[in-house]
Amino acid sequence: MALRLFSLGDPVGLPASEWHRWLPFGLAMMRRAHQGHFARGTMALPALLAEAMPAWRRLDTSLPESPIPPDAGHYVAWESKATARKGPRAWGNAPTGTATFRRAEAADIELLRQIVPKAQIRDAIRFARTAT
Repeated sequence: MALRLFSLGDPVGLPASEWHRWLPFGLAMMRRAHQGHFARGTMALPALLAEAMPAWRRLDTSLPESPIPPDAGHYVAWESKATARKGPRAWGNAPTGTATFRRAEAADIELLRQIVPKAQIRDAIRFARTAT
């Protein structure tokens, strides 16, 4: 598997100058990243996700003011034509448990561009039922 770096457009940031901070974590993560652990985690995740939103709702009803928006969900966005082409397809094949997603609409893309004006947002998907 190729090393993927956030600084090169990938999802992990491992700056060389900060090696002393990320190396211990990275080594521990690599020790646990074998197929057996991944398979067990994949099996456990749907049950955890299924309970996340109900837990947020219980917390919300116990507070005097409701700070939690109704299942706001979150976005995953892509900044290049290549990743915008591959990303949604990859997520379409991913096990997401009870979480669902849809292709972002024009209004969603515009909102993302306002929130992150320096980013060149090409496409995005919007998740729901993620308790975020």
